[in-house]
Amino acid sequence: MKFRLSFLIILNIFSINLLFAQTLPHTFTANSAAKAEEVNENFQFLANQFKVNKKTIDCSTDNMTKAIEDGYNHLVINGTCTENLLITQFIKSFDGSYSSFGFTSNKPVNSLTLEGGTLGVWDNTNAGLQASLIYSGVLNIINLTVSQPLYLNNGARLFVNNSSLENVSSSDGSSAEINNSTLTCTNSNGCVYLEDSGTMKLDNVTVTNSGSSYTLSLARSSSAEIKNSTINNTNTDSDSKATIGVQSNSSLQLEDTNVTSNNNEVSVGTNGYLNLNGGSIKRTNGSPTIKVYDTGIFHNYNSPTFADITCDGKFASFQNDDGTSTTVTNSNGADCQ
Repeated sequence: MKFRLSFLIILNIFSINLLFAQTLPHTFTANSAAKAEEVNENFQFLANQFKVNKKTIDCSTDNMTKAIEDGYNHLVINGTCTENLLITQFIKSFDGSYSSFGFTSNKPVNSLTLEGGTLGVWDNTNAGLQASLIYSGVLNIINLTVSQPLYLNNGARLFVNNSSLENVSSSDGSSAEINNSTLTCTNSNGCVYLEDSGTMKLDNVTVTNSGSSYTLSLARSSSAEIKNSTINNTNTDSDSKATIGVQSNSSLQLEDTNVTSNNNEVSVGTNGYLNLNGGSIKRTNGSPTIKVYDTGIFHNYNSPTFADITCDGKFASFQNDDGTSTTVTNSNGADCQ
């Protein structure tokens, strides 16, 4: 049984140096004696950063913030949670308090696991909140339904298993690994958005987008690997953005994954690279199914199924290694085969 979670999470880790400088109980200077009890207290503090402390809470009566304040970093959750959480490796923000990003939150924790329990009814009663991961924090989600977007920035890491999510974005060297889960998007934010070296791996994930933006977008040196998954774009608006967009030195690997779009294409351009290995790409209405433009590269390997492809621009590239018959339309000097 999955449980629903609606909360705001901020992961805010600037650097290990900042962690040590601002959070160790004691600091020492050169050529000065260090007391044994102070050194031991520092070591105990560091050990606590990596220790797993697990607690089951009922959000109808308990409080996630209080549990984190008490030193717990693995919460098994029953009930509806709508709290704002701060996950950070530095103790205080620059104003000397726990206040950050416009809200007051819990004592910082650098890594957090949120796991759905077996009791309670989950209901998203606070849809205005959004879940965010910022600055190298680590969040593990297990058997949960998260009702708001997850934003990963500056090296943040997200691990998800057996859960239901909405929008996920990864940027600035952040990474996400999502397994055995669903991504369901109904708004204009897009389902998956990667930029600025953001990365993502999906395995056995069903992605469904009925919103008015990309189902999957990769830009500015981002990359994604998707295996054994299903991607459905059910949007009926032909003016909405592409089902999948890969551009600006980004790459997408699709392996044994089926992509279905209602009115929108899969596009690859501006040094983007799309590699298909098994699976299929289908467009229900209109054409093209796949569009390669500018300096985009599309590589078809091991019999992916698609009806047609359009190449736009003399540097667009289409490589078909399986020998299947595909309708190719060239324009603006393109010479795809």
